[in-house]
Amino acid sequence: MKFVSATVNEDREEMKRGDTSKIAARQKWSIWVFVIGAVIGLGLVGVSVYADFEASLFDISIVSKGTIRPIYCPVFMDSSETGQVSAVFRNRTSEEDEVLVQAHISYGHLLWMREVEDRLTLAPGEKQQLYWDITSEDAAYNHLVLTKIIILGSRSDPTHKGSCGVMVLKLPGNLGGTQFFWMVLSTAFLLMFLGIWLWWPFGRAYQGRKLEATRSMTGLTILISLGMIFAAIGFWEFAAVCFYISVLMVGVVVPHFMISRGN
Repeated sequence: MKFVSATVNEDREEMKRGDTSKIAARQKWSIWVFVIGAVIGLGLVGVSVYADFEASLFDISIVSKGTIRPIYCPVFMDSSETGQVSAVFRNRTSEEDEVLVQAHISYGHLLWMREVEDRLTLAPGEKQQLYWDITSEDAAYNHLVLTKIIILGSRSDPTHKGSCGVMVLKLPGNLGGTQFFWMVLSTAFLLMFLGIWLWWPFGRAYQGRKLEATRSMTGLTILISLGMIFAAIGFWEFAAVCFYISVLMVGVVVPHFMISRGN
């Protein structure tokens, strides 16, 4: 009887060890799936911040009293396609307003640019949206289209300016820059949410480092989301803050996994 009892106990221990190894493997995969998604998302935020930062340094000769936000432009553009930059102008006064709008667009070099000028007559409360075409021929450094939008002579917005940058890539087939952006963004969030879903049954029930790792993963997802939102509406400075904090947090999530077996 003692021999049979010992054998049963050994079988149970082996089953526990097998379950533990499966859990450890799932934890490992969940972390790495999440980290891959986070790195892709961070790359997307980083490219957007880099492009808008370079655009903010483009054509700094005009001193302005305010900033135009948002300026709509794609994050990516294929070298064979024509992209568009746009901005909305509104008359916030109670009188008719004449607005002089200048678009300065890089032309193959950081120091060269082409200028497009538009005059708008806006009734009180009226708004109009202007569009400017850009191509790969405009790209400075052969990969970055820089645009500066300037308002002159407006009662409501005297000498305001804003900027945005577009990364030019050679994409395969007929893939456009906007399609590529949404593909990368969807992949990033899919992997991050999948990683959290795989990790959640383990991380939420633990104390110590595993619980901190769970919070770090959730916080990192929120930060990357905020970074993309800020970049989309033209607040690249806040997007940059989210980017740098997220980079530091990635360095926290991976070590938490590496030492989690000890808890």
